[in-house]
Amino acid sequence: MKTNPYFPYAEANQVIWIGNFKLKIADYLLILVITTEEQDLVTLCHDAFIAMVNYIESLNAYSVAYTEYKHKLMEGKTGAALGAAPVPPVPPTIDPTTIVGLFNRLFVLITSIKLRANYSPVIGKTLGVIGSEVVIDWTTFHANLTGIALYLANQLSFVKKHLDGINLYSRLPGATEFTLLKYVGVSPFLDTRPLAVAGVIEKREYYAVGVVNDVEVGFPSPTITVIFSGPITV
Repeated sequence: MKTNPYFPYAEANQVIWIGNFKLKIADYLLILVITTEEQDLVTLCHDAFIAMVNYIESLNAYSVAYTEYKHKLMEGKTGAALGAAPVPPVPPTIDPTTIVGLFNRLFVLITSIKLRANYSPVIGKTLGVIGSEVVIDWTTFHANLTGIALYLANQLSFVKKHLDGINLYSRLPGATEFTLLKYVGVSPFLDTRPLAVAGVIEKREYYAVGVVNDVEVGFPSPTITVIFSGPITV
């Protein structure tokens, strides 16, 4: 059974998630044998994230206020006093020696917690570290693929959704059949194959098929064409 990631995508939901995790993990310190160092990581991850989110929101509000201040200065009614400028928010104090990747470090801790003797799915649900189950009808699922031409490559992008990745198929000018170019697990993918003939533009065709557990699933994406001109020579 496929599951959604337990960590939310939207930042507003991430704020709720980390707040719940910090609050609830305190009830399982002894049961899950959470060390002082691990507690400190949870606290640091929570406090730093909330501080950064709040600061950025304050910056956005400050930007709006200062834009209005500018309009007042330049376009306000003649004779009215400008008044004091908006005050910028004070940034949070983060120890510059902090090891980066706090969420990634927290995810490693959560993986460790799930392997501990007293961990259970009930505890996982309480902590918010079990994703919701997803029922997928592969008989109606279609992969997706988009592409753009860059300077030295064609960039192919896709949305993974519930896939592990895609098998990317391609056909070059003059070919009759599509061939498997590569399995791609992370979007975007860069097709850096050189031009067959230097200076001769190619119309490269692509389509994608979803892959789960090394097996192709669902229907292929629509075929797309991306024109590749290669590097500009003078």
